[in-house]
Amino acid sequence: MDDVSPLARAIRAWRLRVGFTQVRLADASKLTKQTIQNIEVGRRHPEENTQKEIAKALGITLDQLYAGPPPEQPTLRTDEELAELEAFLKSSSHLKIANDELEMLRKSHLHGRRHTQQSYALMLMTIRAAKTEAKKAKR
Repeated sequence: MDDVSPLARAIRAWRLRVGFTQVRLADASKLTKQTIQNIEVGRRHPEENTQKEIAKALGITLDQLYAGPPPEQPTLRTDEELAELEAFLKSSSHLKIANDELEMLRKSHLHGRRHTQQSYALMLMTIRAAKTEAKKAKR
């Protein structure tokens, strides 16, 4: 994969970031799986129209695609960490929204879905706010 273009690397990285398989990206961009494979391994350079379809299917702009791979994302929590957060939230009666969000995160995690940096950051902020409120309530 050393001779793969930066664009091909970006397409693969973005595809993995959003949790798409090559088949799912092909379906969403109205291309074939073979075309996606050929692009990702450097056997084919996509024309601009194809690049636009791929970016659209990934939910990003062409500028984002041209900028290269997406920025690093926080790693997903382990099952133990999720269980600990879930126990904390269930012990705080006034945090139904945070609890609902944690349940959504847990279900997505179990199904192997990746979360965008924004959704993960929102979840962490919600949990931090919940912990702060719980500390204040104890005082």
